[in-house]
Amino acid sequence: MTSLCRGCLKWLHHRDIMGGVFVAAVAFALVLVPRPVTAANCVTATEIDYEAPLADLPPLPRNSSSDGLKIGPPRLRLIAVGNTLNIEKGRFGYELAIDRQTIRRPVVLSGYTELELERVNRRGEVVEPIAMRRQALGVVASPAFNGKSYLVDVPAKPGLYRFQTRLRDARGKAVGRYADYLRVVRPVTDVRLILRGGPVRPGDQVDFWIENRGTRTVDPIGVDFAFEVFEGGSWLTAPGSPSIFPKLRLLPLPAGRAGDCSTFQIPPEAKPGHYRFSKDVILESRIRKQLTAEFAVGSR
Repeated sequence: MTSLCRGCLKWLHHRDIMGGVFVAAVAFALVLVPRPVTAANCVTATEIDYEAPLADLPPLPRNSSSDGLKIGPPRLRLIAVGNTLNIEKGRFGYELAIDRQTIRRPVVLSGYTELELERVNRRGEVVEPIAMRRQALGVVASPAFNGKSYLVDVPAKPGLYRFQTRLRDARGKAVGRYADYLRVVRPVTDVRLILRGGPVRPGDQVDFWIENRGTRTVDPIGVDFAFEVFEGGSWLTAPGSPSIFPKLRLLPLPAGRAGDCSTFQIPPEAKPGHYRFSKDVILESRIRKQLTAEFAVGSR
């Protein structure tokens, strides 16, 4: 379960579309440029599940399904909004919207929602109340917009949190609920270019990939990289280093995720020596950083 925008339907739709474009683009790239190959994650890649502690918390009561809201029109939907993994401050809650492309008249809900955020320990026990308030539902859709958010501010203090909301009609009767756990972590930048271990000889296929072991998102930019050799006290572009790459923009790497596996064939004529792969990425601070993975090439 990744946490960039869990429950956001618009984002999921965009992700599905982009995923299809990504697969098609990679397939096209392999036809044009056979030397550098990008595939699925390498089997030895290390990933960190920063949301793992959430799975160990006590189960929450069942949330209302989209068709189980006992208020408003039949196509009223409750959409979770926010990140279950937060770095410093954020916002968390839900949105009420109408599952319809065209809204001809305002949709007004005569009721209110109770929003509650609490910091909990690893046993799910409340440690500190963070937010508790009531908000009128009001207009959730109209010809000018579709969707109204009901959110609480998530503090920057690292820890585990529980969000709960109850929807009530004008008489105070419960008509829906939503609850979820979330985690706040410290911002950590730790991104590496990893090379599959083992002796390397001319003509060998070598696998390498990016690992984002930190909590900040990393932008791998594209599939381009350099194959370099250490000569005369400096790093130089090695013979056989690819110079043409598909114009493919990769999706950002969230906290703890590993990038796709790239495979490169060491040129058969490569001389024994010290080599490396290098690749630029963009950190969340928009700073460009060069990643390197060094290795030795032996004789045949």
